[in-house]
Amino acid sequence: MKHNVINRWLICMFIFCLSLPLTAVEPVKGHKPINTSLLKVEETAYIVHPLGLKNVTGKMVWGNSFKPLPIGAGLDPEKGIFYWLIGPGYLGDFSFRFSSADGREKNLTIRITPRFCNSAPLKPVSPKTTRPSSSGIPFGDFSTPLNGAAVSSSLAVTGWALDDEAVTSVKIYRGATDNLIYIGDADFVEGARPDVETAYPGYPNNSAAGWGYMLLSNFLPNSGNGTFTLHAVARDNRGNTVSLGSKTIICNNADAIKPFGAIDAPEQGGAASKNTPQRLAHDRPGNPHGRSLL
Repeated sequence: MKHNVINRWLICMFIFCLSLPLTAVEPVKGHKPINTSLLKVEETAYIVHPLGLKNVTGKMVWGNSFKPLPIGAGLDPEKGIFYWLIGPGYLGDFSFRFSSADGREKNLTIRITPRFCNSAPLKPVSPKTTRPSSSGIPFGDFSTPLNGAAVSSSLAVTGWALDDEAVTSVKIYRGATDNLIYIGDADFVEGARPDVETAYPGYPNNSAAGWGYMLLSNFLPNSGNGTFTLHAVARDNRGNTVSLGSKTIICNNADAIKPFGAIDAPEQGGAASKNTPQRLAHDRPGNPHGRSLL
């Protein structure tokens, strides 16, 4: 009787283990074990990461499949160095697989956290935390900067938006709710919010739900010194609009030391050719003439 109970327990545990999702990737027979590492950075960072591999290829892990490296990412295959200039909009965990010619492999997870918040991780989106609208209007979230953040220089204004048909724009404003002043349009970035794509698999353009806008805070009134309220408003293809929220930020550019700026053109993920104008918007602390375009 005792042996029967043990056998039943072993069978149940075996079936339970079979039902668990596979989280580890088995190396190909004859290959060396996969090296795994986690790299934590803030949004809009520039990554130069030696992989310790030579003659290497790389791809992004997306669920049970692979995708090309994201916008702004590159690889020096001979030196084994991974580069990524992270554009505004990318937040959360991003996994990569790198393979060398001699059969070695490395998994790299990059965790992108909001700036100006002591690197606190962003909570992944789930349908339980953000419910779709039942009236056919856009829905989403204004993610960063965090409310009450003390900021300076350039900052990423980011979030995500979905609709049962199509979100056509997310516009950024400042000021009081009854007197909004337009700042600019955010760009939708393919692959920037994998948590949203996973949480809402049936929505159109869910892989490009993430949006981002690089704000040069010195363009705000008083040369970007004081307290300001930012608003994000989404619009769909039927003309419906909805506020995704507002964020109050405390700007201090008077004490800024480092120069800062952003590339105005081409836009994030946009097509470029030799005839495409390229403009760099920049500023330095104390510049009374605002930014320059080169």
